[in-house]
Amino acid sequence: MKKYLVLLAMLCGTLRAETIFVYTSAQVAPLVLADGTGIYPDMVAWLNRQKPGDLQFKLIYLPRKRLQLKAESGQLDGIIIGMMPHWFDDGAQKKYLWTAPFALDRYMVALPARQTERRFLVPHNLAPVYDRIAPVLRKVRDDPEWQRLMLRYE
Repeated sequence: MKKYLVLLAMLCGTLRAETIFVYTSAQVAPLVLADGTGIYPDMVAWLNRQKPGDLQFKLIYLPRKRLQLKAESGQLDGIIIGMMPHWFDDGAQKKYLWTAPFALDRYMVALPARQTERRFLVPHNLAPVYDRIAPVLRKVRDDPEWQRLMLRYE
């Protein structure tokens, strides 16, 4: 009987996965393509396959200025994909939580490499989300599946 209760609890837990909104203001190739593919949709799908904790991720477009205002006012109810700390005047990475980079902008040749690293911006109020995705994202650039996905955009 105890085995069945444990199994039922596990099944119920998977049915109640928390959805985390992943915001982007990007509408340019290769980040987001017209057919719904691109680096950002691929990253969200990859994260969903990794199953960090009981989280599911959903990519949502929001215009850049509205996204920035929501983040700066503390009204952001999700995380932002593809950000760079200097865009949010957060070079010291204190205002927000920042993941390890998951991609480099190879088409931005005027900036130093460290400034072209795409990361997730996570508001401090979503620290538990950060705690679940950060370890996974630290390994992404060495992941063979992610490397194959990124080859499509080179």
